[in-house]
Amino acid sequence: MARTGPFSSRSFRLLWTGQSVNQLGSFVSTLALPLLAVTRLHASTFYVGELEAVEWVPSVLIGLQAGALIDRTRHKRAVMMAANIGQALALGSVPVTAVSGVLSLGTLLAAAFAAGLFGVFFQTSYSPYVRSIVPADQLVAANGWLQSSQSAAQISGPPLGGLLVEAVGAATAIVADAASFLVSLASLALIRGDMLDPDAQADRTGIGREVKAGLRQLLSDPLLRALAVIAALANLLLTSIGAVEVVFLVRTVGVNAGTVGIMFAASGVGGLAGALSASRIDRRVGTRRVARFAILSTAPFALLLPLAHRGPTLALFGVGAFAATFGIVLASVTFASIRQIRCPPALLGRVLAGSRLLMAVTIPLGALAGGTIGQHLGPRFAILGSAIGYAVVGVVAAAGPLRKPDRARAASLPGDTHQEAQAAVTARDA
Repeated sequence: MARTGPFSSRSFRLLWTGQSVNQLGSFVSTLALPLLAVTRLHASTFYVGELEAVEWVPSVLIGLQAGALIDRTRHKRAVMMAANIGQALALGSVPVTAVSGVLSLGTLLAAAFAAGLFGVFFQTSYSPYVRSIVPADQLVAANGWLQSSQSAAQISGPPLGGLLVEAVGAATAIVADAASFLVSLASLALIRGDMLDPDAQADRTGIGREVKAGLRQLLSDPLLRALAVIAALANLLLTSIGAVEVVFLVRTVGVNAGTVGIMFAASGVGGLAGALSASRIDRRVGTRRVARFAILSTAPFALLLPLAHRGPTLALFGVGAFAATFGIVLASVTFASIRQIRCPPALLGRVLAGSRLLMAVTIPLGALAGGTIGQHLGPRFAILGSAIGYAVVGVVAAAGPLRKPDRARAASLPGDTHQEAQAAVTARDA
C-alpha cells in the first residue's frame, strides 16, 4: 500500500524516526535530572525550579541573533546536526562528573545551560526545516506526527526513567538521553543530498536589521502576535506546575519514583491523543477554532492536580494531567502550523526566535515562581495557583484576536473554510 501524507517523504520519515528516539531520551532526563538533584544532592524546591529555568537562559541571550543566522543559512540540517553533537556532550557530562566524584549542583546547572544553548540552534532550525520538506497542506498532519512522538515519549520515557533510576541510579540513567541525541544526529545524516533551503535569506543587511525585520513581522501581524503571547502565558503557568510536581509527588503525596513516572505517563497519553487527533479535528472544525478553544476546554482539568493525595485520590492527578496536556498539545500543533503557513518562509526563523524569546522569559519565570511559592507556601498551593491562572489563559485565547479572522489574510489559514486555501509546495525527498 502506497504511503500518503507526510510519510511519503523519505526525509520526513528519517526526521520523525530520529526525533522519536530523541524525545524518549529527553523525557528520561526530565525525570532523572530533578530526581538526581533531590535524592543525591539534596536540592531545595527552589533549586529544582532553577534547574528547569536555566535551560532557557540562552534563548534570552542569543535567541534573536540565532533566528537571524538560521534565516541566512541554506544548511539548516547541518546546524541541527552540530547542535545534536553539542547536546550529547552537555548531557553526557553529568554521568561523567558523577563517576569522577565531582558532581555538584553547579555542574548540573552548567550541563542544563549548555544543553539549552545548543538547543536554541536546533529548535530555531527545526520548524523551518520541516516547512522545507513537507507540503503546506500536510503541515498540520506532519506537526501532529512529530508532536505524537513527543507525547509517546512522555508516556514511556518517565516510567523508563524511573526504572533506570532505580536500577542504575539517576546519573547513569541520563546516558540514555545523551545517546538519543546521537541517534537524532544519525537520522539527519542519512537524509540524502544537501537539502538546501531555497527560502534562505539572500540579501544580508546586518544582524541587527535582520532581527528588527523579524520582530516587526511578529508584532505587526495580530494573529502571530496573539499566538506568541498565548503560548508564552500558557508555558509560564504550566512550567510553574512542572517545576514542583516531582517535589509535590515525592515529598507531599509520598510516592516513589516509579509512581511519579506513571503520573508523568498519564500526561503523555493525553498529549499523544491530542497530537494524533489534531489533523482530524482541524479538518472538521477549522484551524482557527481549534486554536481558540483547545486550551479553554481543557485548562479547568488542571485544577484536579493539587487535589491528589496518597490513595484513590492520586488518580485525580493523572486525570488532570491527561486532559490539560491533551489541550496544550492540540493547541501547540495548531499554533505551529499557523506560523509555518502564515509567516513568509524567509522570516520564519526570526519569527520563531521572537516567539521563543517570550517563552524563554516566561518559562524560567514560571519555573522560579513555582519553586519560590512551593518553597514558602508548599507545592500544593503553588500548583493550585498556577492551575487557576492557566484556566484564565484559556478564556483569553477564546476571547482575544483569535476570535475574528482578519479578512485580508484569512485565506492563508487551512481549515477555516474547510478547504485547502494554501497551495502545496513541492516536497523535496532526496
